[in-house]
Amino acid sequence: MTETWCRAGPSARVSSRPSAASTRFAAYQRRVSAQHAGPASGVLSTVQQVGNALGVALIGIVFYGALGGGVPHAFRGCLIFLIAVELVLAGLVQLLPKEPAGV
Repeated sequence: MTETWCRAGPSARVSSRPSAASTRFAAYQRRVSAQHAGPASGVLSTVQQVGNALGVALIGIVFYGALGGGVPHAFRGCLIFLIAVELVLAGLVQLLPKEPAGV
């Protein structure tokens, strides 16, 4: 039973990201003038790649730091870390302005 949940959680997390990212990117691109659409798209793609790399690095640090207790312990530590990060980010998103500046 534990193995099923160990596989299901990351699969659901990874599969949910592309649709959310494309929606956000489309919203950002609508705010950019046509002459800046290319550079804006490049910046968004670069920021996404850097964010992914940093996320993998942080999870790797947590996982390998907790690996001394075994793989289940390290996996549990990563899940707790991810849940804490998601909760913090959900709180920070609430601080964002409701209306974009200049609209």
